[in-house]
Amino acid sequence: MRKVGMWLGVLLLTLLAAANASAQRRVTGRVASTSGEPLQSAHINVQGTTINTYSAEDGRYTLVNVPAGAQVLVVRRIGYRRQLVTLSATADAIDIRLEKDVLELERQVITGTTTSISSINAANARARSPAT
Repeated sequence: MRKVGMWLGVLLLTLLAAANASAQRRVTGRVASTSGEPLQSAHINVQGTTINTYSAEDGRYTLVNVPAGAQVLVVRRIGYRRQLVTLSATADAIDIRLEKDVLELERQVITGTTTSISSINAANARARSPAT
């Protein structure tokens, strides 16, 4: 009787895992400008989750483990306006067109670091070395 209970538990866990896996989907598509030019390095994120990706050179992207049901994709790229795209509950592919934003080109943050350089010549080296 104990073995039957164990097998029923394993079967229940397997069914729950399968149901959870079927509740997720893979979404693919292409990001392009309004003129149809593919956009590389556009950031695509499922709103409210940590599921995200970047578009490739040809503008194509793939999101994995997207939750079932209607979702909102947040699409961003420097020089283009951020766009919220509604993904229907049954969609597994969606192409996105981004509009140029001229003002965003000027709003880039550039950070850098500095390093310290010092030089020692022969006179300084003799003065600093311990007496021998």
